[in-house]
Amino acid sequence: MHVQGGENVNTFDIRIFFSNGAAVQAVFEKNSTANDLIHLMIKHLEIDDINDGEEALAIWLVSPLLEIQLKPCQILYKIYQKWPAFLTRFTNAEDHEILLDEPLIVLRRNVLLTLDREIQLTTKYEKLAQVLYFDARDKYLCGKYSVDIESSLELVGLQLAIEFGPCNGNYNKMIDFIYDHLNELAPSSHTKLIKSFRLFGLSLMECRKGLENQVYNEYRVASTHFHNNHARYVQFLKIVGSSPSNLLKFYSNFMNCEEITYHVDPDIVEENKRVFILGIGNPLLDKQLETVDTKLHEKYNLKTDSASFADLDELKDSIKSIPGGSAQNTLRVFQWVLGAIRGPTRKAAAYFGAVGDDNNAEHLKCLATKAGLVVRYQLIPHQKTGVCAVLVYGTDRCLVAHLGAAEKFTSKHLDIPENKLFIEKAENYYAEVWGYFLTVCPEAILQIAKHAAEKNKPFTMSLSAAYICKDFLPQLNSVLPYVDVLFGNEEEANAYAEANNFKENDLKEIVKKIASYEKINTLRSRFVVITRGEKSIFVAIGSGEFQTFPVDTIERNLIKDTNGAGDAFSGGFLAALASGRPLEKCVKTGNFAARTIIQNVGCTFPDNCDYKEE
Repeated sequence: MHVQGGENVNTFDIRIFFSNGAAVQAVFEKNSTANDLIHLMIKHLEIDDINDGEEALAIWLVSPLLEIQLKPCQILYKIYQKWPAFLTRFTNAEDHEILLDEPLIVLRRNVLLTLDREIQLTTKYEKLAQVLYFDARDKYLCGKYSVDIESSLELVGLQLAIEFGPCNGNYNKMIDFIYDHLNELAPSSHTKLIKSFRLFGLSLMECRKGLENQVYNEYRVASTHFHNNHARYVQFLKIVGSSPSNLLKFYSNFMNCEEITYHVDPDIVEENKRVFILGIGNPLLDKQLETVDTKLHEKYNLKTDSASFADLDELKDSIKSIPGGSAQNTLRVFQWVLGAIRGPTRKAAAYFGAVGDDNNAEHLKCLATKAGLVVRYQLIPHQKTGVCAVLVYGTDRCLVAHLGAAEKFTSKHLDIPENKLFIEKAENYYAEVWGYFLTVCPEAILQIAKHAAEKNKPFTMSLSAAYICKDFLPQLNSVLPYVDVLFGNEEEANAYAEANNFKENDLKEIVKKIASYEKINTLRSRFVVITRGEKSIFVAIGSGEFQTFPVDTIERNLIKDTNGAGDAFSGGFLAALASGRPLEKCVKTGNFAARTIIQNVGCTFPDNCDYKEE
């Protein structure tokens, strides 16, 4: 950006770049907004309807250190002048890097554009399709889309067809070209998967045993099935637009990023025929210490089979990372068991929670998505993703959690249109909220609880830990009238009774009393499910019914880690409940899940669930 005549002159020269490096040069006044620049580009691209252009396109400031999207009303010159301040706030760049950094003005896709609308507009305007294609291709090559290898092969074929036109049938020449230029056509993570082995330029195996041959076939398909580049642009956008993205949405007033969220297209809800369960909780990355000295327990006054919160230096000594957080664990088990009951079923569980802007957040998101969950994390800038030290001693464990970004969750995240769809439109889900979250954002729990009661949707919760019952009793009691299924263990139930000054001392009577508490949704009886380790499970229903269910014993030498047993029981129970199974089957399924978990380290389980209903 060049100001003509210095600071006292009101015009400046700018170049607006496209993602392919082409640029348009123009002169603007200092008070010109981003929308003024967009209007120029709309005219340049020959888009008839100015509203279509405004909807699809945005002005970005882009440098190696930072990329931000400007709101239409923001004045470009002012934002440009504040660039060093943005780098200081939003990056870890050194002073000399900030001094030398200068952003380019780039025309890119508006992050608020949905996939369906993008396809409509790019089908209508070829030049718009070309602009968004180059933008999407750039992000794809940088690894900003989580594209599977099969889709990646198709994307490479489309690029070849766009670049070279129809396939001319020169197989060997094209195979060699693909091999030599693959790093320009696919992200590095896929390049090594596609290339066959060669030595001194010669294949060590027949080419069909590598994936270059599949790329060639995709090139032929893209050449013949899509008759022009316009159609190929649109197809490319469809594929990347349907893939999970780790792009961040920088879109708040004058860059005061109160909240940044992962951009996931709202159509993802329509792709899922049913979201059976919606979870909200504290997403944590568990740091597993499989063997620990009892001195660590004594130092921090930690008890086995309990949870507490701290910020320990010992976290750095963790030797294994596992995706965690009670609600997220429960949903992972729910998804796993549901597949055995109903057949392969992905995206049956959606999850809300807050994470930081670090690698741990990406790791958690990747693992949760791989497990089949629909992840809707609220990303909190300048915060670290929460971690939990899982201290294992023998077959017992205690949890020491540092919530980090997880405790910054705000109920505003529920008001985002995409998230409202999960809450309001999914008629057949179970709202599952974990008691730990009462310490973070009780208003979010109540918002979902009230919706569940109004729509007669089952709402379930766990007591989670004894300290929750003691230290957060008012919050817990405010939610309990909405709860249809309450999980807990013996220690938690006794702690709740003590905190409420129950006269009853017998656990059976305590469980029955909790079940008979006031209830908002009177169309459903409350189930209170209390586990007691190896002893039978207590279940009270409504104002009178009480049942016990046996627990299948397991040899002590098979138990590796009790961490996550309660989460797993709840996940298995809810999977059966969501499938319409009777109470006895729900308990049996919960027992199966818990029994599986304690034979593994952490809340982990085999890829395939071998649960079989009798």
